[in-house]
Amino acid sequence: MRQRNPPHLRHNQDRNVNDRINSLMIAYHLLCDAVGQANDFYSDLLLASIFYGFLRVTSCLYLLFIYLVIKDETGVIIAIFWTLSMTCYLCMIVSSSSDVTRVAQETKPVISKVITNPNINPGLRKELNSFLFQLTKKHLEFYAGGFFKVNKQMLTSMAATVATNLVILIQFQTQPNKYN
Repeated sequence: MRQRNPPHLRHNQDRNVNDRINSLMIAYHLLCDAVGQANDFYSDLLLASIFYGFLRVTSCLYLLFIYLVIKDETGVIIAIFWTLSMTCYLCMIVSSSSDVTRVAQETKPVISKVITNPNINPGLRKELNSFLFQLTKKHLEFYAGGFFKVNKQMLTSMAATVATNLVILIQFQTQPNKYN
């Protein structure tokens, strides 16, 4: 008579699952280390790139306004091109770092779901609980020079700041000069 789950097969499957989960835990820790090293190495470059992109978008939009006022079609096209290219550049930077952060944050619910599985080995459950505790202490996020997080909320804050600066610049441009 054939057994449905022979004991030696069940033991090998448990070991295989344990090995897979251990390798995933090691991969997560390696990802944390890689993000930490990337932050250490690239945070100043990220800050400079984001600041340059911010200044470039603001100045190009201001030039777009000027070119629209003086009716220079070539200038309008060039200003639109540079504004779009710098906006895409900033979006690519933010998208890459946000994707890493989002995927790392998806690990916690997956581990929680695995822990609640009644068929899981008690030793593995204890190890996963320890790993879940470690996950709550680690935050995978990219920082620009240590000043702010590079994420999608940063883009909306940057857009609001660009709009505010443009309003101020346009107000200065449209005010009559008292000294002429």
